[in-house]
Amino acid sequence: MNYNLSYHHVDHSGAFEQFLEKKLHSMNRLMNGVGRVDFVADRNGQGFRFSARVNGKKSHFYSKADSANVYQAAAKVMARMKAWLHKN
Repeated sequence: MNYNLSYHHVDHSGAFEQFLEKKLHSMNRLMNGVGRVDFVADRNGQGFRFSARVNGKKSHFYSKADSANVYQAAAKVMARMKAWLHKN
């Protein structure tokens, strides 16, 4: 599985990348049918927005979440992504 993380108006953070890698590692066994995942961490006014777009072999997934904390926004999206992977 290939993934890309883009930052828009947010400072690059090694700790945030480690957070995402840990979440992805926990979903590794579910990722067989996934070709590519694109993540975007973005500033949304005073808060943050995190989004994920997954291109699977049979279907596609997109989700976004807003929060005062980029980690919270990412955790919401990653939970939705994990639920989608369980279904597919």
